[in-house]
Amino acid sequence: MFKKATKASLSKYFYVLFLVTSLVIISAGCEQKTEKPGEEGTMKDTTNMTQPGTDTTAAADTTQKYPDITGTWTGTFESHGATLKITDQTDENFKAYLTVQYREPMNKTISGKIESDNKLTMKDEVKSRSESTYTAKVSEDGKKITGTSTLKIDGNKANFTFTKK
Repeated sequence: MFKKATKASLSKYFYVLFLVTSLVIISAGCEQKTEKPGEEGTMKDTTNMTQPGTDTTAAADTTQKYPDITGTWTGTFESHGATLKITDQTDENFKAYLTVQYREPMNKTISGKIESDNKLTMKDEVKSRSESTYTAKVSEDGKKITGTSTLKIDGNKANFTFTKK
């Protein structure tokens, strides 16, 4: 039933077993270990140590603060009188109505977003021949918006400046 194991066949199995065991040990030793903060062997940052008795339990406020830009802004759009009425601001998103006093007044509904550094990106809500995108910046004091409008159809640009009433 069973063949008697010869010395040669046992040494062959021993060799295979030895090889597999060695590979397992080597691969286990090659695992990359990442140190976690506070583990032995890591340096601690002591540049911002708090004084004894200082309350460090208050969590830092990491929420982005967006300026309130709602209201009526008046100014010029391509040297024509214009009004930008910003409504419905929710955090960084807002809706606005733009009126430019051309020979025939132009009225547009705009949606926009406040980016970092008080930059504004806006676009027309209604598709039309005069559909535009807008980039602008709110001044540090929050009283002025300056920017550029770009027509989607041909890339023509128009500058605008608005001051809050």
